[in-house]
Amino acid sequence: MAGNYVDSLESYLGCDSIVLTELSVLLPPIITAFLDTTINKGSSVQLGVVGADSYVWTPNYSLSCDDCQYPIASPQVTTSYFVEGSFEGCSSFDTITITVNDIYTFLWIPNSFTPNGDLLNDEFVIAGENIKEFKILLFNRWGELLFQSNNIGNCWGGFYKGKKVPSGVYVYKVEVLSENSENIEKFGHINLMR
Repeated sequence: MAGNYVDSLESYLGCDSIVLTELSVLLPPIITAFLDTTINKGSSVQLGVVGADSYVWTPNYSLSCDDCQYPIASPQVTTSYFVEGSFEGCSSFDTITITVNDIYTFLWIPNSFTPNGDLLNDEFVIAGENIKEFKILLFNRWGELLFQSNNIGNCWGGFYKGKKVPSGVYVYKVEVLSENSENIEKFGHINLMR
């Protein structure tokens, strides 16, 4: 217990001594970590903690640093980070859990279509899920741009400048930014059969 203490000591030769002792008890620091949060897979978040003068984070993988106050975390799976904060030789602990949403980006691009007016497979249609941004460019075999769109719902019906293009192979480039901030590029061929 903290306080002042007085002790009397007597040596074997009969000499008395008085010893004054002041005892201080340091309390552990009270550290407070930022709140738990949720991110999408592929994203990062800044962690943080206050209340001490040095810190150690575990586990240390997917962290920008493991001995700083504000590391950047980029976990690929839900992870609980434990932080030990120290002040004047005493330590305390707290935890932050980062929940990772594993968003799967689905992108389906057909390899052919038949714009013949029978209402079956008449348009080049791309389907997808968990897509934040989309862009398609469609070219003929000479590299001439025939169609472009930033809307995944826009379809190409096999026309260029109001005229039907002939049956053949056309080239596409698709660029997607997924909900988890992943950049996806697809190149390929589409067969147009009338």
